[in-house]
Amino acid sequence: MKKILLRVVLTGVTLFVLAVVGLILQTNQPAAPTPDFSAPRDRDEAWRQDVAFLRDEFLKVDRSFTEKTSQKFLDILDNLYEQVPSHSDNEIVVAITRAAAASGNGHTRAYLMRNGNYLKWLPIRYYWFSDGLFVVRTTEDYSQTFGARVLAINGIAPEELMSRMRDLIPGSDSWVVYNSTYLLNSPEFLNGMDVIPSAESVCINI
Repeated sequence: MKKILLRVVLTGVTLFVLAVVGLILQTNQPAAPTPDFSAPRDRDEAWRQDVAFLRDEFLKVDRSFTEKTSQKFLDILDNLYEQVPSHSDNEIVVAITRAAAASGNGHTRAYLMRNGNYLKWLPIRYYWFSDGLFVVRTTEDYSQTFGARVLAINGIAPEELMSRMRDLIPGSDSWVVYNSTYLLNSPEFLNGMDVIPSAESVCINI
């Protein structure tokens, strides 16, 4: 009985300590900055406002960056700011994804698909198994692809594409494998990576 009571007390103390620590961390968390821009004159200025805001404000509230990775983040966004006119929207999204991934922290990343729908999805879903990438879900119109192994996307093996995504998905190798299924499913992201010529021209070999 005493052992049970001791465990209950220890559990209660642990939960209390965790709650206090969580409250302290939340209290000390800097408030998210609020953008204050004039209306952009055109598409390029709109993107440059976004890139400049991310470059100037993000590191103030995200603590996962080191001095080295902070510089990488800034370098990517400085270059992107200058190159906005020569980049498509999809290329800019990929560059921002690369900047966010610079910390190497799996929790600091661009949430484009997994927890939202900023990018469009193909009408199929993938999953990596030990012997390759397979279609595990489809709409009725593409049901004939269900269970098929993906041999290539626009002539490039999915394993090669996942390797190219290593600097776009921060975190462990298993986390890269998992999240690559989302980005491989986006024609817009694949276009931004220069894998396909346009978001309307995906060719999947199975």
